[in-house]
Amino acid sequence: MALPRHLISHILTRVPAPTLRRFKKNCKQWGSEIGSSFFVRKQVDYVSRTRYREGAVLSSSARSLQFLDCENMRVELRRIDFPFDGRRGVSVIGSCNGLFCLAWMDKVLVLWNPCTKVCRDFAISGPVVRRHYGLNWLGFGYDGTRDEYKILRLHRHETAQIMEGTQVDIFSSKTNSWKELPILRWEIGLVGQSQPGTLVDHALHWLVEYVTRWENFEIDGIFRFKTVAKAILRFDLVEEKPSLILIPPDIDCRHPLYEFELRGFGGFLSLTHHNEEGHIDMWRVGLDKFKEIERFSAKFLTAAWTKIITIPCMTQLPLNKRLEPLWLMEDGKLLLHVQKIYGFITKKRKRAEEISVEQKKFYVYDPKSEEFSGCEIKGCKFFNRITAHSHTLLSPNSF
Repeated sequence: MALPRHLISHILTRVPAPTLRRFKKNCKQWGSEIGSSFFVRKQVDYVSRTRYREGAVLSSSARSLQFLDCENMRVELRRIDFPFDGRRGVSVIGSCNGLFCLAWMDKVLVLWNPCTKVCRDFAISGPVVRRHYGLNWLGFGYDGTRDEYKILRLHRHETAQIMEGTQVDIFSSKTNSWKELPILRWEIGLVGQSQPGTLVDHALHWLVEYVTRWENFEIDGIFRFKTVAKAILRFDLVEEKPSLILIPPDIDCRHPLYEFELRGFGGFLSLTHHNEEGHIDMWRVGLDKFKEIERFSAKFLTAAWTKIITIPCMTQLPLNKRLEPLWLMEDGKLLLHVQKIYGFITKKRKRAEEISVEQKKFYVYDPKSEEFSGCEIKGCKFFNRITAHSHTLLSPNSF
């Protein structure tokens, strides 16, 4: 007895996208169903809601991506070549609904589905990244209310006066153009290297510094800050409005920015903090529990933070290296990679006197047993950016 068509469609949405692609080629019965726009939307919706087979993409300025599959308590690395033939200078802006947003040489904007090998170029007005003009922070996401993909650019000119603030531009896949938004107030500081926006719940997030107290120009015309705190800049892609989120109250917000890291694990926003003892605390924010408050003469969003894991200091590492959370696996274990730090060593961090010469690049931490185990990932090359990605059949030419 044959299954009803709607039931077959329901089952197929649970099948991994690479397998569906093979079905479409080799099975005439299912090929037309899998290729329909209605089915593709159902599959994308299922993947985005459940984070089905979501993995980490490791990227740099090289010619390919490295997709890290952490399903079924195994770690597998696959190389994904860019859709550019021998070109360099490609940067990953972000990933959403199975599509990567890439910028090539600041001139070409590309939406690309590595599963279907389909890409779409945008002839954009103005450069993607304004190089030689200060800081550029970029983010990519989806506005479901308008069915359009957006790129957000935060730009601060290197010669800008302190009171000028940060320019905000947004690119729409529907209008194929940039639009200027209201200037970001000057107290919000983009510091350090350019960060990719962390996409969670139709909003992009960045770690920023916020000036809470200041003095006027006094000696030699220098503008002196009295107090600088840490916060999370949240930009809602639907309302196209920014807001600030307070970090957990248990964390001293005066700690340097390099001690913090934002991640999007399994559809929720997490904050990683390297404390003075060498431990790593991971916090999760309840995005549905925001409350607006007045603080530092500005409006902030206070959130319900929950500490989900504490990773003890690993004494076997050299003084100039530390562990950085890479991916939270389904079984609750945490995949970490060794990251080099430059001169940032706290006085209280304790290390073993004898250091093993052969250091693994990756470790798995089990919070139940509180033990580390080495993890071998063959062929992994240098990366400086981590992006969450799920495979879908969505075509960038479908909108």
